[in-house]
Amino acid sequence: MAREVVGLWGATPPAAAVGGLWSIQVALSALDRLEVRGRDSAGLQVFVHGARLDAETGSAGGGHGGRLTDPLFGAGAARDTGNGLAFVYKTASEIGELGDNTATLRSQMRQDSLLRWALCADGAETVVLGHTRWASIGIVSVPNTHPLDAWSGSIGGDVPHIAAVLNGDVDNYADLIAQRRLQIAPEITTDAKVIPTMLRQALAASSNGERSTAGSEQLRQAFAGSEQLRQAFADAVSSFEGSVAIAAHVSAMPDVAALALRGSGQALYVGATGPSYVVASEPYGLVEECRQYVRLDGETPSDPANPVGSRGQIMLVGAPTGAIAELTALRRCSYDGSELPVEASDIVTAEVTTRDIDRGEHPHFLLKEIGEAPRSLRATLRGRIDTATLRGRIDTATLRGRIDTATAGPLRHARLGTDALPADVRSRLRDGSIRRIVAIGQGTAAAAASSLPHFFETLLAPSRTLRSVEVTAPLATEFSGFGLHADLSDTLVVAVSQSGTTTDTNRTVDLARARGAAVIAIVNRRGSDLTDRADGVLYTSDGRDVEMSVASTKAFYAQVAACALLASAIAADIRPDDAVTTGAISDLLGALGKLPAALETVLASHDEIARIARRHVGAHRHWAVVGNGANRIASREIRIKLSEVCYHAVAEDGTEDKKHIDLSCEPLIWVCATGLTGSVADDAAKEVAIYRAHRATPIVVASAGTGRFDAAAELLEVPAVHPAVDFMLATAAGHLYGYEAALTIDALADPLREMRASTESLLAVAGSDGSLPAARGRADASSAASGREGDLLAVLAERLRAPANRFRDGVRAGSYDGHLRAGTAARLGAVLRYAVGMTPLEMYQADIGKVGLPSVVIDDFTDALNIAIDELTRPVDTIKHQAKTVTVGISRADETLLDSMLVAAALEAGAPRDRLSYAALRTLAALDPAVAEVTGWSRYRIEGQVASASGPEITIWLTDRGGTALGVESRTVTNPQLRGSKHRAAYEREVTVARGSDGRTVLHIPETKDGTTTGLTLLHCRFVERLRAAAMRAVLMGYRGRYGALADAVTETLPWFRDDLLGTLDVFDLLTRPVYVLAEHWLGAAVPPGDEPGE
Repeated sequence: MAREVVGLWGATPPAAAVGGLWSIQVALSALDRLEVRGRDSAGLQVFVHGARLDAETGSAGGGHGGRLTDPLFGAGAARDTGNGLAFVYKTASEIGELGDNTATLRSQMRQDSLLRWALCADGAETVVLGHTRWASIGIVSVPNTHPLDAWSGSIGGDVPHIAAVLNGDVDNYADLIAQRRLQIAPEITTDAKVIPTMLRQALAASSNGERSTAGSEQLRQAFAGSEQLRQAFADAVSSFEGSVAIAAHVSAMPDVAALALRGSGQALYVGATGPSYVVASEPYGLVEECRQYVRLDGETPSDPANPVGSRGQIMLVGAPTGAIAELTALRRCSYDGSELPVEASDIVTAEVTTRDIDRGEHPHFLLKEIGEAPRSLRATLRGRIDTATLRGRIDTATLRGRIDTATAGPLRHARLGTDALPADVRSRLRDGSIRRIVAIGQGTAAAAASSLPHFFETLLAPSRTLRSVEVTAPLATEFSGFGLHADLSDTLVVAVSQSGTTTDTNRTVDLARARGAAVIAIVNRRGSDLTDRADGVLYTSDGRDVEMSVASTKAFYAQVAACALLASAIAADIRPDDAVTTGAISDLLGALGKLPAALETVLASHDEIARIARRHVGAHRHWAVVGNGANRIASREIRIKLSEVCYHAVAEDGTEDKKHIDLSCEPLIWVCATGLTGSVADDAAKEVAIYRAHRATPIVVASAGTGRFDAAAELLEVPAVHPAVDFMLATAAGHLYGYEAALTIDALADPLREMRASTESLLAVAGSDGSLPAARGRADASSAASGREGDLLAVLAERLRAPANRFRDGVRAGSYDGHLRAGTAARLGAVLRYAVGMTPLEMYQADIGKVGLPSVVIDDFTDALNIAIDELTRPVDTIKHQAKTVTVGISRADETLLDSMLVAAALEAGAPRDRLSYAALRTLAALDPAVAEVTGWSRYRIEGQVASASGPEITIWLTDRGGTALGVESRTVTNPQLRGSKHRAAYEREVTVARGSDGRTVLHIPETKDGTTTGLTLLHCRFVERLRAAAMRAVLMGYRGRYGALADAVTETLPWFRDDLLGTLDVFDLLTRPVYVLAEHWLGAAVPPGDEPGE
């Protein structure tokens, strides 16, 4: 750590700056480890409290005005907050190695003299807010890089500086921009920008709309005790739809960071170290400094009676009150404001260490992790395969010839504890109440999950006359989108995930559990989000086998082994007395035990696989992977790896189907043909011959001794273990091939990198006029600039000659055909001819379209090199446009809302699901706690275009009713004109609470299509009289912005708003009476919060 701190300064830093530099280094080190989650951009804000610019000079050295007013808060921008200085450093690049982004940020900081001055200010304290991004909404760019601030065209120096970062998606960000009239620069397209701008609005409201000088004592007084900050922060984040993890910093409370977590997929962890707190989105972002942490819970409602309003948590992390930061001192609450004190039981000791994420001597994490696959597989199997003598219960004569242990007696069986396969689930499988098993996942985990049906087929198919179960393996998103039923009590969901934090998988599990499904998780990480959602957890490896490369490899083998173990255990439960099934289980488990050694044999053929890749990868633009039977599992996974690390769109097809699809493109085909025997192997060999006849290039991976694939361009033989598991060996060969293919493509850029380095090094020593050091002394006053530039070009041509020749040789050999775009190659080749002096400069304008000055040629040549290098660069451990842990994805938000009592009542009344907007569903769910029961309903059809004013041409007709509404005479029978509260609800297209002309309390629910109200569903409701203040606040926040309107009405006169009074008023009144009337209740009790009598 000390070396890195010194590196940030460039030399031994002054003592006054060490504390701030330590905070910066902790944040940068955490970003280094978190980059696997996504690294297309990274940013860091350093807020130095106590550093004040001189009002006259602008700073110690002056000249910083431009960066203080950068409206985009871009790289190097700064903000003078009055009580400190905020600096931001950013970088954005779709392509790069792990560590590149933080290296850029470190460089920016080392060169910042103003930051150095600020860190040395008397009494300076530092708060750091950082983020590494995987773009989901908004392009990859510096303006979209987090942190974002609250500045817009109308913002000046009279509001506090606010910065925020986001993991996840704010699904309704576009609606918020329109509804709240947020002014956002067009260059900023990320949804995260709404966070600081919405928080700014909420802070303005909570400080009674007074526009005080940022950091002024008055503003600090307004946020005394952080209560107003928490309130404003809660108001802002509660308006966001979607699954989010948010961190924000407000200059007016310089020693406080505000955190919010809601939904699945994201996570926030808060650790303590000495006098400081550290916050990260993964435990490995903390473990260098913190051994213990508190994890926020974004899913569990604090109030079961109000699941929508109380789901999600907010935490304010402030400076410790003592010399040591204590986790139990943290303030935490739910989204509805209910306090959630941090207890000792909430504190978790980290299981992952910095050793777990060390690359060691390997050139890439990916190669290290492929090499660790046998160990990971052994760890997954350890203690889970047992033997038992089953003579007397099973006729071993039936098994003779089927398994290798039949004659000896002992048979292998899977030993899974109740933590992995709960007793209740086993019982339901035995008695047939679970009839379906659905294995889900995304990406590599989905490929591994597809092995579960394969293993069940292997184990149960030989005894088809006996009872079986239906086993499928859809994508998690497919299952949640199209496979959910109201009752899933007959379903066991097996969720496969390496990290346990994949949003698409976790959200699907939530929806399945809510419908009664049992859930077993196959996951690598203990304490992850998925483990909390599962009835049973089958850990792969030892439950802490961390993968750092974005491309997952060793996890696949462990996940497949876990699927085999689970299938074996369930098959034994379903058919406990079937000899054939028992024998098949023993045979499969025996094969699993042999797999680690067989994998090591495949990995030992690394050099041969590398040679195959180097011979074929460069020349082919079109790639494919094929397989049949169990090999389709391998082909899916290999296709994913090739696509990820090589940046190629790779087709994946059945072996026999390929000839019907796209042999016309003459592709390079990786053929998975392991475990094939008899006529199936013969037919696969015929297909390979067909590929070769049609000028495709088939590379075949087959089990040793197959002896049929003479037509293959390359044949790689792997050990034969068992037809049911041999596909895993084809996968291992494919993983190594993908790694070497990426290196082969990347190596094509080496001559170009050498040319770029030569050009840059020469330009670095050249004078501004293009002269070189050796020539400057000889140049006389009459020398022309173009002549000096010509000398530069001549020297450059000599330096470029060798790498340029290698590049041209590669082009002639076709090595670049598969990976360099034609336009890029043509442009680079054209400019290269001028750069090396093969073509006279006089031809440049006719050829390229620009005047052929040497400086122009060098600039164009550098640009062409940069583009070509980007197209060929394959960083391996990081992947363009991809993250290791994808924490954005499906929301399926309406699925959760369908569980609401009021939503269910509306649907039961006959309201069409597709006519209820998401906003209506959300409002109904928010109103749930306010309604004691629904006593009846009426449905109406609306004819005519609903306008702002009611007229006779707009009519409403009763179409159906039930419950207490049956005895009520409807006014619309005699006078069908749409008017009153029904007209208001139809026009505004919002759920409306009202009291009918007969005194009944009702809910009007608009039914809309294409932006037009076509009907109303009216629910007759009995409302509760009182709610707890926190619950009432959540209801009002979810109903037509009622809470904000009421708070604004009160704070027009008072500088505070007392939430506790919400619990003293009638619920129906709070929902319906004019806010200015309700405000009188607060004005009559004008006592600040906490000063009310008795406290």
